[in-house]
Amino acid sequence: MQDLRAQKEIDREGIFRAFPLAWTLEEPSGKPDKDTQQPSQSQPIAFQFAIYQEWGKDANGTGAWSDPWPEGYFIYGRQYIIGKTGEMNEGAVKALADAGLWNGEFDEIAGPPRNVMVIVTVERNDYGGKTSYRVSWINANADVPSERTGFKPVDPSVLALTRQRFQQKARAIAGGAKGGRPPAPPGGPAAAPTPTPPPPPSSPAAPAAARPAPPSQPRPASGPAPLAPPRQPPQAQAPLAPPRAVPPPVSAPVGQQQVIGDVADDRVPWES
Repeated sequence: MQDLRAQKEIDREGIFRAFPLAWTLEEPSGKPDKDTQQPSQSQPIAFQFAIYQEWGKDANGTGAWSDPWPEGYFIYGRQYIIGKTGEMNEGAVKALADAGLWNGEFDEIAGPPRNVMVIVTVERNDYGGKTSYRVSWINANADVPSERTGFKPVDPSVLALTRQRFQQKARAIAGGAKGGRPPAPPGGPAAAPTPTPPPPPSSPAAPAAARPAPPSQPRPASGPAPLAPPRQPPQAQAPLAPPRAVPPPVSAPVGQQQVIGDVADDRVPWES
């Protein structure tokens, strides 16, 4: 086995060919679960992988494996075969078996790991203000890895059953969502609608006929301005009635009535 003290952990994401250097079965963490607040019973198999090759693209954009890396580069990873509630994590167990790393026998973990080449996907992990890189997927070795290892083709029977149960509801929800598109017809995508040509431009309206100008009044011949008509003399007004003669006041002895004509009156003579 290589001297682990002389090795260096890789510090970037990517897809790599690797083989296991060491492995162990860790005990349950016992940390309270954030949802149930119960002690977690999760248990992983921890691996240390030696990096052998990196998947990349050449100058033509074609994917290819790199030349073998120099010895000394490694990466850590964990596969949680027991879940936080104490149940077996079937997906993790099956992934290790498919990659040829473990056959499900716990006693095997007490010895050295199998000398088998696998493909690991390394992703960045930010936690507690620190950045590290860890194996997130483990797959069997292949000439061309998938873009996201760990996924398999959809099972046709699972797809058919799920479509039968939920297709209409999913289509209605997605169609009403923002940016949703109408579903394609069963026969395939609908042909693009033929664009409707724009209507021809309407001919400009004829200008309204100009109204004839009103006939101009004949202007008098040049010469002196006509004289104004002679002023009519004012009509004679009827003579005013002569003013009413006001008799002078007549003094009468005190205690006697004033007599105007044959009528005795105590009023002032010029009052009616």
